[in-house]
Amino acid sequence: MSQSNPKGIPPLQVLKSTLKLSHPITDKEDEGIQKLIKSGGREKVFELRRILQDELMDRVSIFRNGKDLQKAIETLQLLLDRSNHIGLYSNDSGCNPEMALALRFKGMVRLGLCVACGALMRTESRGCHAREDYPERNDREWLKRTLAVWPEAQGLPVLSYEPSSKVWEVPPGDRGYGSTKIICSEDPAICGEGNQAVLD
Repeated sequence: MSQSNPKGIPPLQVLKSTLKLSHPITDKEDEGIQKLIKSGGREKVFELRRILQDELMDRVSIFRNGKDLQKAIETLQLLLDRSNHIGLYSNDSGCNPEMALALRFKGMVRLGLCVACGALMRTESRGCHAREDYPERNDREWLKRTLAVWPEAQGLPVLSYEPSSKVWEVPPGDRGYGSTKIICSEDPAICGEGNQAVLD
């Protein structure tokens, strides 16, 4: 592509005019860029990202508890609202890291909310999800995958659960590390016949 980018023309418009592109997806992206440039919002995306990082590291890290997770969800909901008022220091149409982050930031907060909500609902400890208020690994209730979807205009993700497959190289059981108690599944196909209800 030899055409240069005339000053002030957004890069997506240059690309579309050069390649004769018009598609609902690229049109929507271009609309989002123009809205951001003209927004005049007072929130600064780098500061919002710092708050997001700190909240996830402090309250939604490996060691978690219900009180901290609930507080993180409240903080992330406020960040999601603040992300609607992001303004830019630079409207440069070239390489603009601030604009790139601003365009992605709402999705980053939503992903953080999916993780925090899923962790709050999962009342057990499993792998890198260590609930200090629920130290047992509960195969009876939680040997399943968490699925999160975010319907349009919804304030929080909607969670559902999918049963785990019954095909493992190493079936669920004691891994020999830590002091986690295991609440076994009652399904013999998963835990085998004759397992104790709770293993030490």
